[in-house]
Amino acid sequence: MKTTKLLLVFSAFFLLSTCSKDENEIINISGITQRDYMGNLIGSADSDDWGINDVWPSSVEALFQKTNQQKSAASVIDLSSLAGAGYPNPAKDIICFNFPMPSQYYCDLRIVDSQLNILTQLDSVQNYISLQFHSAFTKNKLYRIYYKTYATDKVVYRGHGDFKFIN
Repeated sequence: MKTTKLLLVFSAFFLLSTCSKDENEIINISGITQRDYMGNLIGSADSDDWGINDVWPSSVEALFQKTNQQKSAASVIDLSSLAGAGYPNPAKDIICFNFPMPSQYYCDLRIVDSQLNILTQLDSVQNYISLQFHSAFTKNKLYRIYYKTYATDKVVYRGHGDFKFIN
């Protein structure tokens, strides 16, 4: 009886310790790709930013609950046309995010902090996306924008970019 209780306690402890609380997960925002007001690279580039083939953990996928289905990339398209950019980066007053896309595509976007708290959410944005955000964000703090791009044939591309506002 004592062995059974001890085994149950250890089992419960093991199960609780292996469960992750995705909603409290912290992401590693490592840096930014420095760009000027025209979008030109002016400094270091974060090799992790502005791609389209991200593999996301479940905590990031959960940010896109309405579009959380896994889809396959069966179609062949010009992937370079889907890459996004944020500039200027870092920004003083306004940052612009550009996501050029063919007309049959749409995009869902989430801006988050390092604890994956959604600060801005946009869904089903179509055509060429050019968004401007004013400096309502904390200065000298890194943020991330996640983007998920869809086509009418259900192809999905995922990416993210990091940004910050400065004084």
